[in-house]
Amino acid sequence: EKYTITRKGVTSLSDLYYAWRDKNAPVYNKTFEGNPIKIGGKTHEKGFGCKSMATFMFAGTERGDRLRGTVALDPSYQGDNEGRFRIFHEDYFGNRVLWDSGPMTKDTAGKEIDVKLKDFNCLMLVIEGKNIETGYKAGDVLGVFADPRIIVHD
Repeated sequence: EKYTITRKGVTSLSDLYYAWRDKNAPVYNKTFEGNPIKIGGKTHEKGFGCKSMATFMFAGTERGDRLRGTVALDPSYQGDNEGRFRIFHEDYFGNRVLWDSGPMTKDTAGKEIDVKLKDFNCLMLVIEGKNIETGYKAGDVLGVFADPRIIVHD
């Protein structure tokens, strides 16, 4: 039950174990540096703190009707690199991007995630960094997925 959605109602992704990850592991219910998750002055009890190039996948999400949450760069991050959050169905190779934040900086307000799900058995959450000066990916950023949750209606 810690790997899949088994009940009706709302399930926080941070109450589940991820099935797979690559690069930097997410920190459960805190920022990457261990602080409370905050976006726009609001503190979130649930979520993930991430360092760029964090990629992690949840399986057993096919019962879900909606995925909701908020993303932002961590307020403690003071660098100039851009961050970008994406949510995929399955993995990179399937190339099914369900949601994309677009480029975000430390000054960008949080962005709401609201994705309609339909038989999506795996969801992969990704944060990437981009060095603005060089234009290359892999610029380090710190970001948060605040209160990511799956809603099941029936």
